[in-house]
Amino acid sequence: MVGNESDGESFWVRDTRGIGGTYAGEGRPFILFAESRDADELSAITAVVGWTPLQEIGLAAMCNDAKDHRILAEMALWLSDRLSGVVDLNGEIPFISALGRQSARVGDQAFLGGNAACSSIASPDGLRAWFANAGFRMVK
Repeated sequence: MVGNESDGESFWVRDTRGIGGTYAGEGRPFILFAESRDADELSAITAVVGWTPLQEIGLAAMCNDAKDHRILAEMALWLSDRLSGVVDLNGEIPFISALGRQSARVGDQAFLGGNAACSSIASPDGLRAWFANAGFRMVK
């Protein structure tokens, strides 16, 4: 467990070491939510990863400091490892081609309801590789 307190909408994270992370410090606010995708979005994801996700779990940082990006990645990595999932970064990350087969770019106007031209999808290993990259930032 990384959430130390909650107000019903947000939860605060003070320590990610229990999930293999590195953060221990002041409480940082995050939200957790469930989402569903329309058929076009699911088709685009399925074409890239080779299977259709049955459920999407969303995590969002409520602040934009470098530590918030790291905590968000640590939680997403822990969840994707445990649930045999992939991480949709909800936008394109730079250097995606450097991550090799562990990540992919999904792109067309139907994806994300036409709000974005593409998104980056990463396996747990792809997210680890991005996390280790000097240019690392989660898409916010």
